[in-house]
Amino acid sequence: MKNFTEYFDWLMSGLGMSSSALVAGCEECDGPEAWPESRAVVYAYLVIAIYALAREVGVVPVITSGYRCGTCNERRDGATRSRHLAETSGGKPYGAVDIQWEAGKIDVLIENLDQIPDLIRQATGLTVGVGGRPRV
Repeated sequence: MKNFTEYFDWLMSGLGMSSSALVAGCEECDGPEAWPESRAVVYAYLVIAIYALAREVGVVPVITSGYRCGTCNERRDGATRSRHLAETSGGKPYGAVDIQWEAGKIDVLIENLDQIPDLIRQATGLTVGVGGRPRV
């Protein structure tokens, strides 16, 4: 198993973050140092998607949640098949990050919400969906 911490620290440095932002943060959640390559690839694409969204809005969002272990997902009342589980505890082979902008900044995206999947698809080639609330 490869250690992807250095890669994610580099990839996220342009966002003013490190690899630790991609992990929910409980003691049980393993970080990129223990991720299988398939999970690292998914999260690399998600970080690229964040770059695309930040470019569109003009401001970098805060990552409020990334990869979660099963215990952490339960504590957060996450769905049993949450995409945040990223191949563990019943999670499918995909990942999720929750991001949030300061008040007023997300309005740019909300006005064009139906175009967000296309924007991310163009940046990453991924098939994506749009979550609820004022979060993308």
